[in-house]
Amino acid sequence: MTCQWRSLSESSQEARAGLLRATAAASTAEATAAELRNDVATIRDEIQELRRANSSLHGQLNSRLDIEIQESRSSLLQATSKAAEAESTVLSLRSEIEELRTHNESLREQLNESQDNNSEEQEEDEVTVPPTSSIGFEDVSTTTGYAIIPNGYHGLNWKNVWVMHRSRDPGSGYEHGIVSGDYVAFNNVGKPCSISSTTPFSIAGFQATAASHMGLNVLVESFDDGGNRIGRYATTLGHPRDGPTFIDLRREGNFEGLYKLKITTSGGTDAGLGGVWRELAIDDLRVY
Repeated sequence: MTCQWRSLSESSQEARAGLLRATAAASTAEATAAELRNDVATIRDEIQELRRANSSLHGQLNSRLDIEIQESRSSLLQATSKAAEAESTVLSLRSEIEELRTHNESLREQLNESQDNNSEEQEEDEVTVPPTSSIGFEDVSTTTGYAIIPNGYHGLNWKNVWVMHRSRDPGSGYEHGIVSGDYVAFNNVGKPCSISSTTPFSIAGFQATAASHMGLNVLVESFDDGGNRIGRYATTLGHPRDGPTFIDLRREGNFEGLYKLKITTSGGTDAGLGGVWRELAIDDLRVY
């Protein structure tokens, strides 16, 4: 009986010890779980702070982007406004230039009519002074930048040959056709022009430039004292801004001992330089 009691007592003690160990393990597990819960709560708090910080950064970024977009739009609107003003100014200036060119052409037509009205009187005053060797048109008297070449200039008689200062039509074939100095000759309003004398003279050639039409056709003819054509040379010029082309009449022949030289222009297409007439710019006329 005593042995059985002892056995039960030992079993009871062992059970109590196991229970204590289980209780201790449960307590340890509970403490660990509490620590884990605390860690989870801390992590959640950190996540919330990160979310709030991220939201704040997004807000600041969006605000900055909105400001920059507004500033860019404002700058673009200002640039667009300035561009529109500049375009309006350019259009206004172009209109003024066209008006001035139209007025200029009108004045030239009036001067040409005056020349035609006085042509018979000029022919009566023709002179026979021997010609010189080279003509650059720098010494023609003019106060407006335009002038008709009078009979007797360099000992020759001139019909419908005018001179122009480079400042009258900058950027055109007139200016690009100048070889030296500031003046260039041309056939007014695109009509035929001529140079003559009552004594024989010879033409070696001249520098030629289309004034305002590309592909301008040029016909040069020589005549004897009886009015018979003795020489003919034809060519086509390029763009006015290509500059002068030397018309070498010595190579063509029959331009020596003549009494009249006639130049006729035709054809070509508008080069967009504002000119109306099919005029030819002439410089460095070589006479002997």
